[in-house]
Amino acid sequence: MMLVRENCRLYNAPGTQVRHDCDVVFKFYLDESQKVLPQVCQRIGLQLSFVCDLHVININIQVALF
Repeated sequence: MMLVRENCRLYNAPGTQVRHDCDVVFKFYLDESQKVLPQVCQRIGLQLSFVCDLHVININIQVALF
């Protein structure tokens, strides 16, 4: 998903409809990922282990760069 976002931002200028749509969809993806991730980690028995924590950190970094 990150590669899709990067390509969208690379090949579509700010202010274009495609870029706007990409940003909206990516924000939705981030918001939903943050809601679902703890449930996924718990379901597979990781209880927000190192792997899941890294995913949350990655999402937070992406939001900060957004």
